[in-house]
Amino acid sequence: MRRANRFACRQLMLAGTVLLSGLTLTGQAKAQESVTRLDTVTVVATKSEQPTFNVPGMVNTIDAEDPSLAGATTLSDLFLNTPSVQFSGTGRRNGQVPSIRGFSSDSILVQFDGVRQNYQSGHDGRFFIDPSLVKQVEVVRGPSSSLYGSGALGGVIAFETLQAEDILQPGQNYGAEISAGYETVNNNLNETIKGAARYNNFDVLVALTKADSGDIDLGGSGELPAEEDLWSGIANANWYIDENQTIEFGLIGYSLDAEEPNNPQVSATDSTAGDTVDKDTDSVTARVGYGYENRDHAFLNNFSAQAYYTNTKVEETILVATALSNVGDVINRDLDTFGFNVDNQTYFEPAGFGDHIFSYGAEYYHDRQDGGDTGNANGSGDGIPDANADTFGLYLQDEIIFSELGEFPGEFTVIPGVRFDHFESEDTIGNSQEESQVSPKVAVSYKPQPWLNLFGSYAEAFRAPNLTEIYSTGTHFSIPDPFPGFFGGVNQFVPNPNLRPESTETFEIGAGLKFEDVFQQNDRFQVKGTRYFIDAEDFIDLDVVSTGPSFIPRACCGTSTNVNVPEAELQGWDIELGYDTERWKFGLGYAETDGRDKTNGEHLTNIVPPTLTTNVEYRFLEQDVTTGWRGRFAKNQDDVNDPADARDGYGVHDIYVRWQPQDIQSLSVNAGVENVFDKNYETVFAGSREPGRNFTLGASWKF
Repeated sequence: MRRANRFACRQLMLAGTVLLSGLTLTGQAKAQESVTRLDTVTVVATKSEQPTFNVPGMVNTIDAEDPSLAGATTLSDLFLNTPSVQFSGTGRRNGQVPSIRGFSSDSILVQFDGVRQNYQSGHDGRFFIDPSLVKQVEVVRGPSSSLYGSGALGGVIAFETLQAEDILQPGQNYGAEISAGYETVNNNLNETIKGAARYNNFDVLVALTKADSGDIDLGGSGELPAEEDLWSGIANANWYIDENQTIEFGLIGYSLDAEEPNNPQVSATDSTAGDTVDKDTDSVTARVGYGYENRDHAFLNNFSAQAYYTNTKVEETILVATALSNVGDVINRDLDTFGFNVDNQTYFEPAGFGDHIFSYGAEYYHDRQDGGDTGNANGSGDGIPDANADTFGLYLQDEIIFSELGEFPGEFTVIPGVRFDHFESEDTIGNSQEESQVSPKVAVSYKPQPWLNLFGSYAEAFRAPNLTEIYSTGTHFSIPDPFPGFFGGVNQFVPNPNLRPESTETFEIGAGLKFEDVFQQNDRFQVKGTRYFIDAEDFIDLDVVSTGPSFIPRACCGTSTNVNVPEAELQGWDIELGYDTERWKFGLGYAETDGRDKTNGEHLTNIVPPTLTTNVEYRFLEQDVTTGWRGRFAKNQDDVNDPADARDGYGVHDIYVRWQPQDIQSLSVNAGVENVFDKNYETVFAGSREPGRNFTLGASWKF
């Protein structure tokens, strides 16, 4: 009955969307203005607002409203035009974790509205919000510990959620938006309602998304079992005390009920998939902040303070018994984070010594993790230690801008910065750890002409081991024992309080070009690229040791302990290019990383193959229609130590169209086809093939 109701609801919503489109297609359309997307702005990269082109490094600002991303149903979809950010996992919402420049999830800092998302579990994922509630994403590729501390070796992914101003027009005091979308690859139906109001110096936005999906059609043939029911919502409010002061309130909620393997990154038919579970994922992020911006103040030119709380809880009820679990057993992992951060910028312009932007601040956060398993006699969770950690950090950065430097024309910028972090942790059985880390960085850029930017940087970064890596105990896995005492047995986690932080030294050099009026009036061309070299120490890896006979793989008993890999090196290229006219838009991105263990010459296992993305878009101005083609191409992955890890190269093509009439600006209709040729392929790290051909349709209406 439940699936029958879903089908009827889907058909009703789809019919309503088509009817709405048909009724409004008769409206007289006007030519729309071209929206240039090349000159995006970043704040996360240097703490000061500036065009991404000017940053001495590689930065993206992704607009969630971009026509090529309109069909996004998972957060990973927002990065389809960003080859340097790739995801492991399957088509399921759970289990999707990012990778940047050879660094995986644990080594990438994720923020929602400036709030750290510290939940770390090998298979549960990192992103607990629906993309329909996201306004934009800033991606900093490369080490960022000098500003953000632990976890920013690979970079920063910072999400910004919607505000009332994104719904309300100037002078409008209240309004709403409803939207719905459908995709065929998994019968996903999602509906979103957003409401906003403005009264005097106060505004508020509330939004709620409901999504319901089933099994996923795979490329070529076959299905990936999946059953998902999602609720996700936000509430954001702002009190503008005066022209300089603002108090912000924010709440993000996420609740996903899924039936899938314990490890959602693999196919349920895979022999290593393990048990099937009913997985409930609930997450909440709450924040309150104060901002003061006044260029004329002596030193509080851009001050902000924010206190926050996050809680993420994953509860799994066993549906299929295994050697370690019985039907009905409940396993849970619960992480609470309490924190605050204080930031300020002071503008200083001494005569003859350049213009200075001092950025400085402090951060503190406390993590508390609890785990449990009703199938264990003591109720503890295997590999989910009860533990807590405290981290405190201070940073200082000076952005020095010289308009002229001696005989050198143009603009010269130097950005030195440093951060100090102290962190300590302990579990409930007496193990503890205490460490400190200093993260310096210096970046320089030279713009002899406004159209040319030459830049380079040196940075040190680190990641403190998380609570699970340090303090895990209990059973890791078991092997059936047909000959007791010889073949089978149980492998146990062993804590390692001496586990050291991962650390890197990165040297990067790059250049950028941008021109206007190249081939025609008002067109824009921009290209920016970098070459980077990374020396890494103390990579954290799980060392599985068997005490059984050496000729039997993963034989009886043994231990699993997280250890440090002494040295590794990575190097790569990161290039992006764009061209935009009133009617045409063209984008291209290329990312390539190579990594090896310096002690034995083996390939690092978290490297993705060279990847190229393309996006070509044409705007039918008179009809208010935008159409486009997007492609993603990956080379064969054969730089592996185990032949089983090799992957064939692939090319995947998507097409999309958006109709947004100027006479009815409140309406937007999107449609597309993803994986047009139903390509049968598998990405690196994934334990399953990717989704097949997918037809998408969606519409939104503001009123």
